[in-house]
Amino acid sequence: MRNNSIKSFFFTLFLCAIGLIVCHNNLKREVIVYSQENAQRRINISTISSDLRYVLQKTLSSYENNNSKKIDGDRVANRDNEVQFYKTLVSRLSGLPSSSDVSRLSSNSDISFSSSNSDVSLSSSNSDVSHLNSAISTLPSNNVMSSSSDASSLSSNPVLPSFSDVSNISSNSGVAPLSSNLDLSQSSIDSGLRYVAFGTSVTYGSGLKDPDNQTYIKLLSQEGLNLGIRASDPSYPAMCTQTMVGSNIYDVIIIEYDRRFEDGLSNLVRRLRQRFPKAAIIALQTWTFNMLLVNGNDMFLKYLKAKGYEHNSEAVVDFVSDLNVDDLDIEFNSNLAKRTDFMNQLEKDYNIIIYRWESTGDMKELILKHLPLNAKDWVHLSEAGHKFVADGIRKILADKGTQRINDVGSWGDGDVCTQWIDGGKMDNNAVNHIRFSAQHVSMDIFHPVKGYYALTFKFSSAMAKVWNTFDGPRQLAFTYMATGPIKRIYPKVYVKIAGSEPVIIDPFDTYYDYPVHIQLTKEVGLLKPGVNDIVIRTLEKTESPFRLIGFTITNGEDTASRMFSRKVPLLE
Repeated sequence: MRNNSIKSFFFTLFLCAIGLIVCHNNLKREVIVYSQENAQRRINISTISSDLRYVLQKTLSSYENNNSKKIDGDRVANRDNEVQFYKTLVSRLSGLPSSSDVSRLSSNSDISFSSSNSDVSLSSSNSDVSHLNSAISTLPSNNVMSSSSDASSLSSNPVLPSFSDVSNISSNSGVAPLSSNLDLSQSSIDSGLRYVAFGTSVTYGSGLKDPDNQTYIKLLSQEGLNLGIRASDPSYPAMCTQTMVGSNIYDVIIIEYDRRFEDGLSNLVRRLRQRFPKAAIIALQTWTFNMLLVNGNDMFLKYLKAKGYEHNSEAVVDFVSDLNVDDLDIEFNSNLAKRTDFMNQLEKDYNIIIYRWESTGDMKELILKHLPLNAKDWVHLSEAGHKFVADGIRKILADKGTQRINDVGSWGDGDVCTQWIDGGKMDNNAVNHIRFSAQHVSMDIFHPVKGYYALTFKFSSAMAKVWNTFDGPRQLAFTYMATGPIKRIYPKVYVKIAGSEPVIIDPFDTYYDYPVHIQLTKEVGLLKPGVNDIVIRTLEKTESPFRLIGFTITNGEDTASRMFSRKVPLLE
């Protein structure tokens, strides 16, 4: 019976190994391998399912610990050879941790290996092992260096990366020196980690040709969830964290907000830490060139534009290389120091990790190092910048020994957030929490090209019922369409929740100095637990009816900022 269980185990691993070898033909991920002459060549290897790698890794460690003393006599040597063979195979194909790392993971193993009632036999003689071992000997190793001389030759006389050669950029620490071409091995990072990223258009991947594959979150894990919102600040995710995350569990949470971080960032981090008490929460503190000043007052970008450089390019690198910066007195503005203090407090209050770009030292060197990390618009990350950030985060996770863990806390007071602008379909959050009288309200498309829909209200009164499913009062806010700063097309609206003071919504905005057609959000009153009656009355006739595109139900700790929702392009 004992021999049968052993044979069953190795038969299972053998099938996994065969499947991994077949995957070798599906080319997706590139690995840079350096020869002894320090030349580099690209080898394509398959992207192997993280779940399969995770199960195989944990099964190996669990079996090794649980069965090391159950096999007697000369069978022990054969078993050890076979286990080592499978470890070697997995390591070569997918970059799993070393033997010591596997042993470390076994203490948290939630996978057990059944060794009973097996009727499958597998012959695993030394000759079989040798045959298969030779078959994998030609697969690429995870080592990126073939000798110590390679490492020394790469670290001496570093060459600044060009805009076209993004493969030369790597980050081996949270502070960003561009000093080597080393591709950080993931062998010490748990391959089953689950990633999510909150942020602005930088995280979203604006400016990239292929955001689904080139953003830092997708470079870290193809299964990583990108919750970046263009033209946003932290107010929406702070108010709607539960709605955005749902029941998913994450081990690594990345947050990127370099501006307007006061609008909800603390509450966003607090809610994430309350929900995921043991997750690695990493806040990015990068910087852009609009934070640099020349001679104390003028923006560095304005100085460059005056010299004829409207966009970031290799020509700017050449210009700065020949520049005598001592005559310019280049320094960071006060916003960077303010954000640094803010982030330091978050680190102290909520046990988060700060990924920081270097911001002290020789300014000319800093500028030259970071120019390739920025896109043409000076605001977003370039493809090289996303790779650089991903490498820095990998280094942090490897140093911290971050592991997959399923511990979760509560969502606190909870939230309900929903919109139906894209496609006009009301999700379960909408259907379960709000009902409108059909007589004066209809779902209509208002931008056929973009496919934008809204609940439109005729010039009259409409009734609605809103269900507050929480055990205490909650704040209700409406999200609606608005224009400005000159042309007004939407009417003012009177909104009254039974038992609360009425609120007037004015869908007009004078904040911008150019024509906009945008989303705005306004709190309209408190909901008591249970069913609440609401009156919505348009107060004037205008070119277009009032257009409601969503609502939120929250605890009211945060209020919606001007950037709560993304902009919608101006209608023709």
